[in-house]
Amino acid sequence: MDRVDDPVRFAGRDDAGRRETDHVAVGLLAKEALRPRALAHRARAAGVRVKLDRDPQTETPDLCDPVCALGLKPAQQAPVSSVPKEALLRTTVQRRPGDRADEGIAAERLSGPCARLSVGRRMTSPGATIGLTPDEAAFARGLVFFEDEAIMAFNKPPGLSSQGGRGAGLTLDRLLLAFARSNGKRPDLIHRLDRDTSGVILAAKTKPAAGFLGKAMMGRRIKKTYLALVHAPPDPVEGVVEAPLRREEQGRQSSMRVCEPDHPDAESALTRYRTLLRGKGAALVELRPESGRMHQLRVHLAHLGRPILGDPRYGGALAVGGVPVPRLMLHAAVLEFPHPSGGRRRLEAPTPEDFTLLARSAGMKDWSL
Repeated sequence: MDRVDDPVRFAGRDDAGRRETDHVAVGLLAKEALRPRALAHRARAAGVRVKLDRDPQTETPDLCDPVCALGLKPAQQAPVSSVPKEALLRTTVQRRPGDRADEGIAAERLSGPCARLSVGRRMTSPGATIGLTPDEAAFARGLVFFEDEAIMAFNKPPGLSSQGGRGAGLTLDRLLLAFARSNGKRPDLIHRLDRDTSGVILAAKTKPAAGFLGKAMMGRRIKKTYLALVHAPPDPVEGVVEAPLRREEQGRQSSMRVCEPDHPDAESALTRYRTLLRGKGAALVELRPESGRMHQLRVHLAHLGRPILGDPRYGGALAVGGVPVPRLMLHAAVLEFPHPSGGRRRLEAPTPEDFTLLARSAGMKDWSL
């Protein structure tokens, strides 16, 4: 038996973590016969329980498309008589609770009848992206504003979660499937932004780049600059907020609170700020965090008595001069970081339309960082 490729295990789970059954897409070229028992043995050796799907009439392994996407409906199948045995065997993997679940894998470029089959409604041709509709894949590509051989930079819109969570739905991490290679590997997010925060977010295209940037993040060599709209300029208009934070659980929601340095749950946090513009009922503030605590900028500005507009959790106003504030007015504008190939790179993401319109409605038209 000639082996085309090793079993490719794809673990998928819905956003609430409820899915317990995944699939394994396995490519086998059998000159004489398919050997499902050997395949099952190899899968069990990988730590999963396997059940072979068989056709009830022919008792031959059930044949399907080149890759079987987890988290989606079972693949649409062609009649067994129309698919040669030199095709792909589908097995069902029953995952144990707690197993790690990845979100996706890229389709292999294969030839033959199986390559023309589809997975549910989300894969229509060889090389298509599994787990994303064509519109979702196009949307993901439209977010990229910088790319080279090692990194990609996205201008994340407000309302899009960086990664999965309770009720997250479509996430930027999942949209990275649009850039997956034929071996299933896709870019890795280096950091994240809150769901309603817009702006630049970085992903590494290679494992060495991910390791390099991960160490740079831990070493605080990646510098971030944010823009925020508040109801009035801070007093003083420029300064440093050095106030420890602690996490506070409120039902299913987590918040951060300023606390004393000697509190057992205290985490050090420092933010530099300066006022760029002031308008009628609002001011534009530049923020440079020196640490990366959850909700740090939101809590520090609220600590100054200037909560971010559209942030009711920390006291932010929901209207400015009668104009509704559509969401949290926080934008990750600039990212400065060491590049894996050497030197430093500065990337700037333009503010989204809702941010710009609200600033202009308050009389603030132009600014630069």
